[in-house]
Amino acid sequence: IMVLITAIIGSTSGEKPYTLIINISPIMRDGKLGGYRINPGKDVAFFHRIGLQSNDLAIAINGFDLRDNAQAMQIMGQLSSLTEMNLTVERNGQQQDVYIKLTE
Repeated sequence: IMVLITAIIGSTSGEKPYTLIINISPIMRDGKLGGYRINPGKDVAFFHRIGLQSNDLAIAINGFDLRDNAQAMQIMGQLSSLTEMNLTVERNGQQQDVYIKLTE
């Protein structure tokens, strides 16, 4: 699955929107959804610049647990109206939060 995210890059005075293509794949653990594996599309450098790394496992957005179907559906319905996102990922066995400022 490919997802488009339009994020803001640059300093406060020189911000500009940038659209990033992210590849996501659901990951199952013990028969349950364990999260979504995220990887860059064509622009690997920008993917890393916003704080993401190849093979991060997305487990929450703004506190909504993506492993819980009801919570995942709730936040997915809000994505188009978000101006910022706190993406919680599992990376090397540790949880990390990645803040992403989105366009309005």
